[in-house]
Amino acid sequence: MKKFLLFLFAIIITICAILWCFMGQKSDAYDKHKKYRQTFGVIQYETLNHSLSDSDMKKAEPVFEKAKRAISYSGNEKDCKIEKPLISLCRFTDEYNYTKNVSDVELLTYKEINSVGFLWVEYTRECFNDNGEVVTGSYNTLCLIKTKNDDGNISIEDVIIEP
Repeated sequence: MKKFLLFLFAIIITICAILWCFMGQKSDAYDKHKKYRQTFGVIQYETLNHSLSDSDMKKAEPVFEKAKRAISYSGNEKDCKIEKPLISLCRFTDEYNYTKNVSDVELLTYKEINSVGFLWVEYTRECFNDNGEVVTGSYNTLCLIKTKNDDGNISIEDVIIEP
């Protein structure tokens, strides 16, 4: 009987924890981009609600800097030295025929679960031609950069951008 009660208690605690994760108060970024939950995957999207700690920030900083370089990259595809998964964040001058890239990138949060990291950024980017006209732009775009932590060596595995 005691084993059954312990088992039942464990099930109730697990259900409560799951409900708290899905029904607790959500961050502004979580609520703002909720329509893209399916794009990122429901479970992965839940990591967007994680509060960024100082230790998370320290782990995320190198990848965040690489993401900022990719988003603000101004040049052609042939000369681009941005690593493969992040290259999808670039806008190339030979593709969009622009001369100036103005971008703003914000680190929203970073959550690591079993050596898999979920780095969330939001960015706005405008690319201008010689006449000062916007050729292409992305506004308040949510992006998930998935990483893998292999004994302190963090590698970038995937980039998912809201449509």
